[in-house]
Amino acid sequence: YMAERGALLLLNDDASYLHLKDIYNLVTQGLHGCSWKCFEVYRHLKALGYVVGRHGLLWTTKCKGTSSLISSANCEHHLESENLKSEGDSAILTELFSVLDISSCDALKVSFDVYLPNKQFKKSAPGDPGFMLCVAG
Repeated sequence: YMAERGALLLLNDDASYLHLKDIYNLVTQGLHGCSWKCFEVYRHLKALGYVVGRHGLLWTTKCKGTSSLISSANCEHHLESENLKSEGDSAILTELFSVLDISSCDALKVSFDVYLPNKQFKKSAPGDPGFMLCVAG
């Protein structure tokens, strides 16, 4: 999304810039919980002005004993190993989906926390999301 807006330049291993086509190819590989569907949803919500974050991941995370930030690829593993994910998320969703008549609820999981447009939004204290979004498929 940021590369589309010109706010981010990505580099290859050989320090050459990646073109948007190359970035799109990386996204379509579906690595690290990113899929093309999730990207399209994220892009659309951002275009509407919402503040969007991946569900279950902190905005910034520091490893114990170091001051360096960990990459988003390692962040989910780090959070799982430190039990920082909310234990109640799965139970709450399971309870909500059991009331609904959704045959494939096992395939659904919360993808994004979405916050209403707000100029005073702070990543350090995001508060409760306006809604959580599941991306199916």
